[in-house]
Amino acid sequence: MSAVMAEGIRGRFAPSPTGFLHLGHAWVALLSWLQVRGSGGSWVLRVEDLDPDRSRDVYAEALREDLTWLGLDPDEGFGVGGLHAPYRQSERVDRYEAAFRALRERGEVYPCFCTRSRVREAERGAALAPHGPLTGCPGRCAERPERERRRLVAEGERPHWRYRVRRSRDEWEDGCRGHQSWERGEGNWDPILRRRDGTFGYMLAVVVDDGEMQITDVLRGDDLLTATPIQRDLFGTLGLPVPRYAHVPLLVDSAGRRLSKRHGALALRELRRSGVKPEAVIGRLAAWAGCVERPEPCRPGELIGLLDLAKVGRRWPGRIVVQER
Repeated sequence: MSAVMAEGIRGRFAPSPTGFLHLGHAWVALLSWLQVRGSGGSWVLRVEDLDPDRSRDVYAEALREDLTWLGLDPDEGFGVGGLHAPYRQSERVDRYEAAFRALRERGEVYPCFCTRSRVREAERGAALAPHGPLTGCPGRCAERPERERRRLVAEGERPHWRYRVRRSRDEWEDGCRGHQSWERGEGNWDPILRRRDGTFGYMLAVVVDDGEMQITDVLRGDDLLTATPIQRDLFGTLGLPVPRYAHVPLLVDSAGRRLSKRHGALALRELRRSGVKPEAVIGRLAAWAGCVERPEPCRPGELIGLLDLAKVGRRWPGRIVVQER
């Protein structure tokens, strides 16, 4: 894999087609679009549909409709085309297979035979771990003798494959959150790159896609901040350039829960059906971002050059509470 960096800024919006886009998606999409447009770069639309049980074509098609309604136009990607096609993860499995094979040949992954119950038990025990999500192995599968692995396979056990995280510490500058430091703790287990059913995990797919599509700047929700050091580590192992990151505050409901499909009234198509104009949505988001003083109707193009991500981080150190109509 090449480590050549793309010329100019390249950002992306990469939703999963498991439901209709809602206001939280629009928030991330607008800020990512403004970040790219403010630097004269390219904005890529990617569909992360590796979950066959939840992903639907109708949602993939609808997201293009919703982005068009908002006035957010991708330069390349799903429904547009481009040099880095295909832009659906379900059509890029051969890329993940090649990356996984290279990692396995170099001993960067190992089989994990931990059961779901064992993982849950370990998660309960480490529920207060201060170092991020519990995404790794609670057992000692990395140190299992080869003869024991063979025995488990012979007995019908099918393992997950986990990545051996190399770094124990990392530091980087987040475009919205500022300086970040991370130290591997008990709650940071090695992430699954390939599940026992043969499907690939998010960690591998997103790193391969961002690398091959030459994404230079990743803007996403604050909930993914703790995944960043692991992904930065994997970029280096695969010989891919590490993008810059900006993690923006999440939109949450009055109970503090992240917006999701259950918030039907905040789905973009529901807002459209109820007569809400896209300019009103953009104006509200722009006010939250500090691009304008008051939430007055406007189009995305009117906001180019006004986004200050560091200001967003200072303005909203936590979450943005959204009241559902």
